[in-house]
Amino acid sequence: MQKSFKRCFVFCAGDFCPGEILPQNGDLVIAADGGLAHCDSLGIEPDYLVGDFDSVDSARLEKISGRTVRLPRQKDDTDTLAAVKLALSENCTEFVFLGALGGTRPEHSIANLQTLLYLSNRGCTGTIVSQNTAMTTLHSGTLVLEKPENPPYYISVFAMGGSASGVTIQGLQYPLENAVLTPDYPLGISNEFLPENSTAEISVKSGTLVVVYDTRMKILRKKEDL
Repeated sequence: MQKSFKRCFVFCAGDFCPGEILPQNGDLVIAADGGLAHCDSLGIEPDYLVGDFDSVDSARLEKISGRTVRLPRQKDDTDTLAAVKLALSENCTEFVFLGALGGTRPEHSIANLQTLLYLSNRGCTGTIVSQNTAMTTLHSGTLVLEKPENPPYYISVFAMGGSASGVTIQGLQYPLENAVLTPDYPLGISNEFLPENSTAEISVKSGTLVVVYDTRMKILRKKEDL
């Protein structure tokens, strides 16, 4: 019987600094081309290696025991999106992306943000995790974050894929009530916790937000109309 997965970790080829969020037993692990080097640094053998392998050492490629999915160099999907599609076929609904920002190709960071929206539009959740920052989407739902022990306490909220309406922010220095955020005006950047508040609540009635927050913050509750 084929193994069933729910959560998928995708290792990309961008800047990488391992933190507390790492794969656990039962998670599906996919290396997107050069992301294999980050798996190797942690001693993790991926379940799949996906890409055109232009960033993978040929000797390493010969030794990998995981399953490989070779893609043509001329293609519409990025290696990361191809990895996501593979994981969706394995019934994954939750995604964590490591090494998905920075690097020498900033266009891939933008493409990975679009991949978060791709997942949101298909009823899945995705989070990009870097050294100090995490990014996740919130589609027609509510997200509650817990303030970390020490500053900084920054949280930013952006509309993605169109306008987001009914945006309400509570517990932060700059609250909103039933507001409309648009992709062409960064009104929601660099908000932060009030000293007296230990939690912040962000909600959107219609549309999708990208929420950028410190990795030390814990998600206490996330509910979406998926």
